[in-house]
Amino acid sequence: MSAFQVCGFALAAVILCTITREHSPSFALLVSFSCGAILFMLFASEYLNIAGWFSSVMKSAGVKGEHIALTLKVIGSAYIVEFAAESCEEAGLPLLASKVTLAGKALLISLSLPVIASMISLITEKMA
Repeated sequence: MSAFQVCGFALAAVILCTITREHSPSFALLVSFSCGAILFMLFASEYLNIAGWFSSVMKSAGVKGEHIALTLKVIGSAYIVEFAAESCEEAGLPLLASKVTLAGKALLISLSLPVIASMISLITEKMA
């Protein structure tokens, strides 16, 4: 999917949401969420291609396999949390959006702990 197709789809979604918002705000919100989810799913294959490239680069640099998996999990989780928080904002729930963001940050830190521990171990080995 090209940038022009994404922009065209988004523009059509904006027009549809603007028209339906006057008559049914809840339906406009549903259309908005649906369009966002469709775009997210359409780019799932692109995310997989990027993850594959990233994984091959990290393997060629000698990074352990479990670190690659954790890094990709952190990146994927960040995208999902951002999508959820933006959806909450769009629904007019900024407090919920901030809580989703906070929970996502805690999740990302907890997912990153094994890599951080490994880095600390590597640094202490090199210093000794």
